[in-house]
Amino acid sequence: MGCKARLVILWHMHQPPYRDPISGKATMPWTWLHAMRDYLDMPALAAAAGAHVTINLVPSLLMQLDEYTRAGLSDRFMDVFLTPAAQLSDPQKVFLADNFFELHRETMILPYARFQELDSRTRPLAAGQPRRWKALGTDELRDLQMWYYLVWCGELLKANPLVAGLLAKGRNFTEDEKRAFHGVVCGFVGSYRDAYRRCVNDSGIEVAASPLYHPILPLLMGTEAAQVARPGAPLPVERFSHPGDAEVQALEGRKLVADSLGVTVNGMWPPEGSISPRVLAMLDSQGVSWVASDGDLLGRALGRAPSADELYQPWRVGRTAIFFRDHRLSDLLGFVYSKWEPEKAATHFRDLILRAVCCCSGRERPPVVTVALD
Repeated sequence: MGCKARLVILWHMHQPPYRDPISGKATMPWTWLHAMRDYLDMPALAAAAGAHVTINLVPSLLMQLDEYTRAGLSDRFMDVFLTPAAQLSDPQKVFLADNFFELHRETMILPYARFQELDSRTRPLAAGQPRRWKALGTDELRDLQMWYYLVWCGELLKANPLVAGLLAKGRNFTEDEKRAFHGVVCGFVGSYRDAYRRCVNDSGIEVAASPLYHPILPLLMGTEAAQVARPGAPLPVERFSHPGDAEVQALEGRKLVADSLGVTVNGMWPPEGSISPRVLAMLDSQGVSWVASDGDLLGRALGRAPSADELYQPWRVGRTAIFFRDHRLSDLLGFVYSKWEPEKAATHFRDLILRAVCCCSGRERPPVVTVALD
């Protein structure tokens, strides 16, 4: 094929704020677990491949990383992990047996002999029943504590000598090893600032930001926006409209990420890709250089499916450029290709892009294909 295209790849790193203001603990463990595997591995892999990707960071994610590593934030999973196996209460043992096997078995349990052994021991027993955790002795409960977190390690963590040694050992872990492992992970997660700053400065990776607490900006501007997107949609009895809050969320979100990493933040993935004329005008007034959204929204604005020429070009409101992602390509990358052989997936992805842009009419600049996904 003789066609050429510019490819924009945007990764959206998002976790909502999980900290319960009453208990002071995170209600879910996902920020910590994904930090072990995704949030630092992704920029490192992109840098190693020489891929000039854009990574959009949600400020509430970064705030939680700091709370975990600097302010002692914890969650129930972590509390159960850090409790010595011999001191686990019966409710903790029930929680351990019921939740520490809740993983993708094919990739996170079955490849590891000891984890598979523990899973096989408890799998026939009903969740929530004492018989389930009583099938495991103290040493096995400790191994289960350890394996749950070991399988969440990404490639960078697995390269750490202590982590590599634990993976090779496989069983009969000690409490000292658990504590040492936790210390390594804390140091790793806490290094995110330096890691991102290095990738931005040395590898041409761009960092973007979402508004502070990930609000749906058009609805924050005014709930009537829902009926623009979906005519006839039911609205609250009392109109909700706080455009000033939307402005602060957008402004403070970019500022927090820029100050935290020491980098310039020019662009934004609005939460859920939601935009409106009022939102775009507000972002333009704040000097946001670009935003990304979904091609389906462009279709709604046009009243029809966009042509290749319309989809594969940046649009502009004032000084702010809008990049509309190719929904199909993004979903293939996010949900389908992980089940394919890597070379076959890469070839299919490239050929789809070239086939799509060859439908564009001749113009001086090559088409711009935007792929964006969590």
